[in-house]
Amino acid sequence: SVTEQLSEEKGQHGFSAVNALFFWVSAMMSLSNVEKIAKPLRDKAKGLNEQKIEARKTLEVKRLQLKEVVDKIASLEAGKKKLIEQEGDLKKQINECKKQLENASKLVKGLESERTRWGEEVAKQKEKSNYLVGDCLVAAGMLAYSGPFTSDYRQKLETLWVKYLDDFKILHSPNLCMRNVLGNQAVIMEWVNKFSLPNDNLSVENGIILENLRRWPLIIDPQNQASIY
Repeated sequence: SVTEQLSEEKGQHGFSAVNALFFWVSAMMSLSNVEKIAKPLRDKAKGLNEQKIEARKTLEVKRLQLKEVVDKIASLEAGKKKLIEQEGDLKKQINECKKQLENASKLVKGLESERTRWGEEVAKQKEKSNYLVGDCLVAAGMLAYSGPFTSDYRQKLETLWVKYLDDFKILHSPNLCMRNVLGNQAVIMEWVNKFSLPNDNLSVENGIILENLRRWPLIIDPQNQASIY
């Protein structure tokens, strides 16, 4: 080979140009040998560098994708939280609606019974309207004329006037009396309990007369009951 044929000792006996050429060729051969080793390494390093760049690009893409996934998860979590709150509100509304339905059902059942009572009351009022003229005649007569008389005499007046109504075929309520026509049981109980009115028929009739008269009455009150009332 050239290396075997040329050596430093042989080069020293030749021309200086040959000696220089020898060193140049030797250096070029060493460089070639180094290049043979270094080039694959540079190519490998270049490939690795390109892979690194591609890996960074891929990593950046993955980071963006990860960010999108994280943002989507956060959005879904917020939506989930909102749905849970809505579910709680809906459950609360459902419970309130159930209570309202129960109350409405009870009310309807109660009104159903009231409807029956109202129907009966309407029928009674219609029946009473047929007796209106006769009842008003007796009640007006008692208000105008029975004030000075005792309880027994008042009952006789009512009985006599009812007989006249029957004679003239004027309809009237059964058991017609001033207390039934003009008296209000709730008001009467208030008179008795709150204003100390005696609960006998005469005192109640006197209270009805006082309540409905347009003039000031003359009251004979030896026991001071009317004054207390």
